[in-house]
Amino acid sequence: IAITEPFYSLSLFSPTIVQSLGFQSYRAQLMTTPPYVFAFMTTMTTAYFSDRYTRRAIFIMFWLIVVIIGFIILIASQNLNVKYFAVFLTAGGISPCMATCIAFISCNISPHTKRATALAFMLSVGNSGGAISGQIYRSQDGPRFILGHAINLGFCVLGLISVIILFISLRLENRRRDRLYGVVSSRNRKISVITTELKKEVVDVCGIGSEEDRRKWGYEHMSEEEIRDLGDKHATWRSPTKSVLHIAKLIRGELTALTDIQIAVPDDGYGRV
Repeated sequence: IAITEPFYSLSLFSPTIVQSLGFQSYRAQLMTTPPYVFAFMTTMTTAYFSDRYTRRAIFIMFWLIVVIIGFIILIASQNLNVKYFAVFLTAGGISPCMATCIAFISCNISPHTKRATALAFMLSVGNSGGAISGQIYRSQDGPRFILGHAINLGFCVLGLISVIILFISLRLENRRRDRLYGVVSSRNRKISVITTELKKEVVDVCGIGSEEDRRKWGYEHMSEEEIRDLGDKHATWRSPTKSVLHIAKLIRGELTALTDIQIAVPDDGYGRV
């Protein structure tokens, strides 16, 4: 809700907001196009880099901060050019947050039945933000619409706090599992069809593990299907929660994405934060 509410607000009322900056109604419709072109660019760029470095939460936090700055400008400034720039920040920041949140849930919840339920719940609850967004930009609050901007700002701050708490919680959970089961070496490997160890590598990636692994994890009496169905409860499941500095090193080429991003997932992907 903390992301969908501002998103729907901007989708519904961006022409009204732009018109309040002094544009005529037909020009206001046209002037809403550039911010959403920018939003398309930020969404596609975020999708590429979040997949490239298998990180989600960091990008959500960054763009929420951008959106928060945008709404603060809309509330505080009376300069029309500055406020139009703030529309770029809000539209361009909230759009990649929407897409990245869906990827965040998809990559960090397993098996597929649990993931489907989580996505359905998230979208159902999240879409209730549309009911709120239709009520906050009232005609009597124009032309500055401080109430609407303030409510959106509050939702974005709530979203940022929630992501930070979740990010820290996942890091703590990773450490807890490391203490219980040991540090899991990276299994993010490319599987070659010509390798003689193909069968072994496929088993590793599926999270089945060797007999020794099963005994260590306490899964020796479980079938392969039962082990796969553990999903994110599997002993080797980890959410990569590297810092911003780690991402900067990846971009500079000091680390390699394949060898430094961990960890194996027992189902069909990699936990990504």
